[in-house]
Amino acid sequence: MISGCDSRVQHYWNNLDEEGRRYLCFLAGLKQRHIECDWADLSEGEKVSLWGAVLKVRQLQQDTRFFTPEDFKGAGACRVAPREVEQDVNNSMH
Repeated sequence: MISGCDSRVQHYWNNLDEEGRRYLCFLAGLKQRHIECDWADLSEGEKVSLWGAVLKVRQLQQDTRFFTPEDFKGAGACRVAPREVEQDVNNSMH
């Protein structure tokens, strides 16, 4: 029988959209294939890694809670010009 805690997490994971799963799997260091797994198909180690990812998200939220849109004004000036990106992509030596 699934415990109440597992049931909550299982329900969350099985209803999470692909983008959310992708973010958590990336932060957890899991592979692309884990994105499509049901909660029950994940190993205990993979579940622990996902818990670590949740903790990272919580810390990021805590660290950035006072940021506002004004903090990001002028961020467009930091963008790389499309031509520079195109050159990097076309350079097969790297």
